Amino acid sequence: MPKVLVAMSGGVDSSLSAFLLVREGYEVIGATMNLAEANPKALEDAQKVAQLLGIPHYTLDLQDDFQKEVLQPFLKGYSEGKTPNPCILCNRYIKFGTLWKKARELGCDFLATGHYARIGKDSRGRTALMKGKSTREQSYFLYNIPSYLLENIIFPLGEWEKEGVRKKAEEVGLPVAQKEKSKDLCFVREGDYRFWMRKLAPEAFQKGPIVDREGKFLGWHKGIANYTIGQRQGLGIPAGIRLYVKEIRTSNNTIVVGTEEEIEAKAVWATALNWLSLPPEEGEKVEAKIRYASPARPAYVFWEGDNIKVEFSEPIRAPSLGQSVVLYQGEIVLGGGTICKISWLK
Repeated sequence: MPKVLVAMSGGVDSSLSAFLLVREGYEVIGATMNLAEANPKALEDAQKVAQLLGIPHYTLDLQDDFQKEVLQPFLKGYSEGKTPNPCILCNRYIKFGTLWKKARELGCDFLATGHYARIGKDSRGRTALMKGKSTREQSYFLYNIPSYLLENIIFPLGEWEKEGVRKKAEEVGLPVAQKEKSKDLCFVREGDYRFWMRKLAPEAFQKGPIVDREGKFLGWHKGIANYTIGQRQGLGIPAGIRLYVKEIRTSNNTIVVGTEEEIEAKAVWATALNWLSLPPEEGEKVEAKIRYASPARPAYVFWEGDNIKVEFSEPIRAPSLGQSVVLYQGEIVLGGGTICKISWLK
């Protein structure tokens, strides 16, 4: 009987994932990761579900790993004016890194999570990461996992929609069926990420100038930690036109703003590449996403040494250094990398 470790957050997605695997005949073990001052309610909910399903459950203290591999790089990126995605880091180094090692120590053959994504086959019959069927599919967050693990991963919710998950969880009596959606950043318990920034990077809250692309002074910002590329709210500039954050210059603590047209770009460069399928060839047409909430756009890929240039067929809005650009070929996730350079239209 195959043995699988299920990452159980205490939410409905991971709870139903565990239920479905038990029903399919797997030997299931539940594990809840304590990443940053664990939420007692989440841990209690995960334990309740595990007990209801009759499966063993472990609480794993991974705070040191999380601090080193996720939280510190995330905060460092923000303090440098970048917009890193902590979920991508967590999936790479914690869920499909440290947690997979724990799974192997427990004799498990597979690791399962509640992500809305699928494991399938490409045209050559090779194992591939694929988009989930859900309108909230989450393959964007998974492009950076180790490719050799694809054979050992199960995504039980790959074919499901969120509404169906809640309905099924209620039908089978899971106590978390109607639990509210978890926060975007799981480690945030007080306000938002700025709570951690103030503790670990207070210099990112120093006052500084706001200028336009010509260098004209427009006002003062409240610290670069409070701003991201494309942001309009909170600038406090009586300019008479809508202005957005275009660039964050940490060298002189300056924020550059521009109009809607001035935050459009035609290409991005990416480094630290990770491929889950065959890398695209020079000039190959793909679809690319620069953030989770943005739709995939047609683009062409060009190689520059170990990096790639992703040139979009139409302008894209407000790409940011530190974000990930993820490439797709139909339903298949090819891979991606971290945006390191941007070509603006203006």
